[in-house]
Amino acid sequence: MSIRKDIWKLAWPVMMVSTLHTLFGIVDLLFISWLGTSQNAGAGISASILSVIFVMPVLISSGTTAIVARAVGADNEQEFLDASKQSIVYAGLFGITVFAAAQLLKNTLIGIFGVTPEVFMHAKSYIDIIFISIPINFITVVLVAILHAKGDTKTPMWFLGISNLINIVLDWVFIMLLGYGISGAAMATVVGEVFAVIALSIKVLKLLRLNLPQFIRGMHVSRSMLYRTIRIGGYAVLYGITRPFTGMLMYKAAAEKGMAAIAAFNTGGRLFSILFIFLGGLEVAISIMVGQGLGSKDVDRIDKLIKEGIKVALICLVILAIPYVVFSRYMTMIFLPDPEVLAIGARYLRIVYVGLIFLVFLTVFNAVLKGAGDTKPSMLGALVGNWLVKIPLAYVLSRTTLGTDGIWIAIAASVFAETMVVWYYFRKGNWRSREV
Repeated sequence: MSIRKDIWKLAWPVMMVSTLHTLFGIVDLLFISWLGTSQNAGAGISASILSVIFVMPVLISSGTTAIVARAVGADNEQEFLDASKQSIVYAGLFGITVFAAAQLLKNTLIGIFGVTPEVFMHAKSYIDIIFISIPINFITVVLVAILHAKGDTKTPMWFLGISNLINIVLDWVFIMLLGYGISGAAMATVVGEVFAVIALSIKVLKLLRLNLPQFIRGMHVSRSMLYRTIRIGGYAVLYGITRPFTGMLMYKAAAEKGMAAIAAFNTGGRLFSILFIFLGGLEVAISIMVGQGLGSKDVDRIDKLIKEGIKVALICLVILAIPYVVFSRYMTMIFLPDPEVLAIGARYLRIVYVGLIFLVFLTVFNAVLKGAGDTKPSMLGALVGNWLVKIPLAYVLSRTTLGTDGIWIAIAASVFAETMVVWYYFRKGNWRSREV
């Protein structure tokens, strides 16, 4: 089987999950947008906060992917079982800890954006419910990582797909029929995630040849395994949390320009999630194949994989330039027909897409490094691109005649800077001999 076929075999189920998840996000946004602009802004702020929190499971899942994929490639069944079981325990403990911290800090987190009392109220109504899903999400992410590292991307596709369909149906029931407003959207999400974690748990426990009571009785924490997992995941969390955390500050910068700018930023971000369907699936497939390839010592195949991955990513970016650049105004119009939002949102899509072209290389390089368990370079790239380029540049340019366009330019520039840093470390090749 060719490398391209191998990539698509692993990538397409991940893309299908992302497609359904994105569809849910778009439908969710449509329902909320019909409620009003302030509800849209409140949901956008809530999504920004959640994007930071829901990156944190990477502390466990990235290490799980690297260690389990290596074990599978080396045909080490005992390593696979030990790493999988302990990762689930780590995810549960960490998820409960983050949930408790988030509950204590939720008002402060919303207050960072400096929004009106009405928007604050809507954001809090959403967060009060959605935070229930934090521990659930942590366990779900790790269960998916175990199956992905094993080379099974289809099972998560089915379960997460059904979960997202549940979300869509319940959105209509809770928001339109029962009139629960923005809280209904959060309730729908929680119910969908409960289904996903139950279904995935049953599948993974079967893979580990355990039932739930046996798993609970055998729970323990190995310091050596925890260290190996955290060593990889620590950098991955810093990498993953950087973009959404700075995104919160970008929301604040947009908020200074008015409600229309927030709505355009929120809508544009949801629309760009379509692009990340393809790139996300590609990254997962490449990282799995790199991890298994390093486990089996097949370095030549990894080199071919990198070249093929860049070709596939480039094709995706070229094709998607048509809707994002040519029909940007019409894409924004689907959600918010307000003339001011349309103008700002269309420029957002066009300007940011220029920078996103560099994601062709960034996606592949990060996937290789992740699969090798070498997550430090990706973290450094994210820190430079987001903290040293995006935030300062947005602050300066947004106060010129560019206005909101200055914020969008800063986002595009940050992607270029991040790519250059990661490319430098990728070229050094230390990931080829990385031990996990």
